[in-house]
Amino acid sequence: MRPPDRDPLHACQGSAALELRVLGLAQSPVSPPRPSRLGPLLLRAALAAAAMAAVVQAFGGPALAAGRTAVSAACVLAGAASLAVAVTGFTLRSRGARPPARRELLGIAVGVPLVAGALALACHASLAGGLPEVGLRCLAVTALSAPWPFLALLSLGRRLDLRQPALAGAAIGATAAAWVAVTLEVACPLSTPVQILVGRVLPLAAVSLAGAAYGRRRLGLRRVK
Repeated sequence: MRPPDRDPLHACQGSAALELRVLGLAQSPVSPPRPSRLGPLLLRAALAAAAMAAVVQAFGGPALAAGRTAVSAACVLAGAASLAVAVTGFTLRSRGARPPARRELLGIAVGVPLVAGALALACHASLAGGLPEVGLRCLAVTALSAPWPFLALLSLGRRLDLRQPALAGAAIGATAAAWVAVTLEVACPLSTPVQILVGRVLPLAAVSLAGAAYGRRRLGLRRVK
């Protein structure tokens, strides 16, 4: 038979000390803070921007948009840049937040090309005489520009829900397409609905589809692992 505790007060004090120690451990950080990833992210963004600028310059530079009025240029560039920033912030929200849902990813993948085309159409509606046919040039600028922002954004794809890899890849592709739209507005001004459809909407949609194909193939494998 167990003998009675000789010092109940001492036992209570020991229990209280243990409780305080446990509470202190619970309030202390369980792991050292992770190093900031802002530096590598900014470096990737700078390299992507430099590569896209080189593509624009290779096709003639901003002089291609010389026929655009100042109001039209300000409208379309501000709209394209705002779209790119908004889509990037929404798609790659912080890790602690809820990742975008399926319908949100689908909305980004489908919406970016349509919104970019609508912005171009609205901002160029007042142009007199239109701009030259440069739809095929737009396809080339898109093909050469899109890989750079896509690669810069791809490393952040783990913040998306990889249970739906195709949509995750499509959202990354659409986010890259939003930045490509800024490049297109500098080097590839369009004014008519047919030009905007062929040179803006369809190329950006192709970037989203390419992202979906990549996501299904590569992000899906990462999810299985």
